[in-house]
Amino acid sequence: MSSTIKKQLQEVERLLIHGDFQEGLALIEKNLKKKAISKEEKLGFLVLKSTILNDLGKHKEALETAEEALNEGGEIDNILLHVDALFQKGHAAYFVYEDMNEFITCIDKGLELLDTTKLAIPEKELAKRKALLLNYKGQYFLMSGNIKECLKIVEESIPFARKSEDKRILTICLIWAAYFTRKINYIEEAYEIASEIGNKMLLALSYVPLSGIEARKYNYNEAIELYEKAFPLLEEVGSTYLRELLYNNLGLYYQANYQLDKALECFQRALKGSRVQSYIMLGNIGYNYYLMYELEEARKYYLQSMKKCEELKDYRILPNSLYQLINISLEFGENDQAQNYLNRLKQISEEAGTEYVSHVAHFATVLLLKAS
Repeated sequence: MSSTIKKQLQEVERLLIHGDFQEGLALIEKNLKKKAISKEEKLGFLVLKSTILNDLGKHKEALETAEEALNEGGEIDNILLHVDALFQKGHAAYFVYEDMNEFITCIDKGLELLDTTKLAIPEKELAKRKALLLNYKGQYFLMSGNIKECLKIVEESIPFARKSEDKRILTICLIWAAYFTRKINYIEEAYEIASEIGNKMLLALSYVPLSGIEARKYNYNEAIELYEKAFPLLEEVGSTYLRELLYNNLGLYYQANYQLDKALECFQRALKGSRVQSYIMLGNIGYNYYLMYELEEARKYYLQSMKKCEELKDYRILPNSLYQLINISLEFGENDQAQNYLNRLKQISEEAGTEYVSHVAHFATVLLLKAS
């Protein structure tokens, strides 16, 4: 690799860390047009391009770029670039197709390559990849309903992130570890580093767990104020990454504050723009209507949420949708229908084999017994 190109790649990485996405993309395109560029150098720029596109929420373009990198990188003996391309492909595929299988396949393949390679890889570079792969693998287990495994693996990513000395990777891992574990030290550190490096996209995402501190104190107005700071930051850098998640969670705070009209507005906005996890928004809209005691509307949305969860085998949200459908059926005196939902819930409990689903099934059984 020429020293000039190496410096250009390092500059793009620096811009990525600081969240200067448009400058990074411009520099990448400038270098990709060079005729003298080698295949390995091209692969390096393609991987960085895919990374930036994912951070901007342009997942279809990110997927195409990652696939191009994988196709062109077959002849190149650079395992780190191959692992990077796999991660970006899996990340993008989830948002484009809501394909959990492709997501976890890419992550597991990346981890396997790192664990089995006989090549001498610099410790920091190895740690950087393992941190990101483990952190997102933990998120996969959350969506599968295995919360314990999620927390375990997400925690495992943090020491690797620290060892990498990459502030962007560390911030990402801390944000999601904070979101799932609710550990205040993770939350504060993520916000501090995001502020230090000036990455506005990561700073916006850091408000997700940061607002949770206030919400757990029942300071919903303060939580809402924190959340609303995120949207201008995303707009400033031109990113739509996880914007729907932010609107959905903002809706939850309005809902907890019993501002149900505003909550509904947030959920519907999240649903309208949602590329993934629409079943979460559907369930939240269902609960909003339940709180308004509009039971038919509530049931309609819970049924849509249930159907989508069944399609994707998401055992995190599905149990709650079934529980609420049991509850609504009992409100209407439809005990037989409630029993049907309970039977499905028990079946899922056996399929998932997780403590969380078992608990929901137990409480639903008690609910039905009381009504009998």
